[in-house]
Amino acid sequence: MASSSTFVTRLTLPRALRFLAGATAIGLVGARYYANRKPIRLDSSTKLPPGSPASAAWNNLTPSRDLAFDAKTANKTLSFPRNMVFAKELSVVAVEQVNHDTKRITLSLPSREEISGVSAGGAILTQHTPSNRYFPVLRPYTTISDPSTPGEIQLLIKHYPSGAASTYMHSLQSGDKLTVRGPLPGSPTWTPITSSSASDSKTALFVAGGTGITPLYSLLHSVLKNENDSTRIHLVWGINTAHDIPLKKELDQLLQAHPEKLRITYCVSRDSADISERQDSVIATNNTMATFRKGYVDRAVLSDVLAQETKGKTSKIFFCGPPTMQSVLTGRKGIFKELGFEGKDVHVF
Repeated sequence: MASSSTFVTRLTLPRALRFLAGATAIGLVGARYYANRKPIRLDSSTKLPPGSPASAAWNNLTPSRDLAFDAKTANKTLSFPRNMVFAKELSVVAVEQVNHDTKRITLSLPSREEISGVSAGGAILTQHTPSNRYFPVLRPYTTISDPSTPGEIQLLIKHYPSGAASTYMHSLQSGDKLTVRGPLPGSPTWTPITSSSASDSKTALFVAGGTGITPLYSLLHSVLKNENDSTRIHLVWGINTAHDIPLKKELDQLLQAHPEKLRITYCVSRDSADISERQDSVIATNNTMATFRKGYVDRAVLSDVLAQETKGKTSKIFFCGPPTMQSVLTGRKGIFKELGFEGKDVHVF
């Protein structure tokens, strides 16, 4: 008969292995993410003096409009490095099927008076451990909710048939729990252009492929909310079809609210027969704000987009997309370099 000490060792070893595996995986993911994230600056020559009104406004990208709630003083559910080590368990309160393979998942924070602590363009790690594995599955996901929104946090998740994380995320239902860590270090910072003169404004080109829209949407949403920032944004988004576009409703609302600061070009690679139909449905306020084009995000598209903006005023490109697209656009002989953008001129999420 085995001794009691042997029994205890056999009983707790799997838990110890699971804990060690989880800690190691989290450390590796966090270190890799931190090493690859760089601060975002729209114009390196534009610096705001510390304590200036414009600087203070930017440090609080999304101030609450509700006088009863102040996001600047609200408690944060997640903070680095504490919650990279000590995970939080959040409740799923809503799951919305956005299209055939994408869901919007809303998680409730411990208190309705708290904010997430994840900045615009920032990301968290989701974690779950399958019953037949010691190693947890961890995946970074960019939040799409406003950083100043109290009480909740939202994720946009595309399902991949062979993806362990996305399959688990798509299985979640209201009332379930999700373990999260973060925010991941190296969240983007942004230097706004505060000139009131239209001739001094600059354009940032946001280029996305598929679900790479999430960090760009999060960032552009916060930039547009900053009334002190005169930066113009032109979003070029490569999508498969012109129907059931994730975040289309939200982007339409931003176009309506900021017609002078935002333009969108959708590049439709499949089922492009419906482009003319969607083109006719572009917001009537200004039919130059959004367009649909057939094909991929290529040199011709980007050249046309840059030509639409004021010559010499496009100061930086922000990109997030699949590996193949990233190689074509941001590689050593990529399209961005051919167009004169390289090094600090290009930020890759």
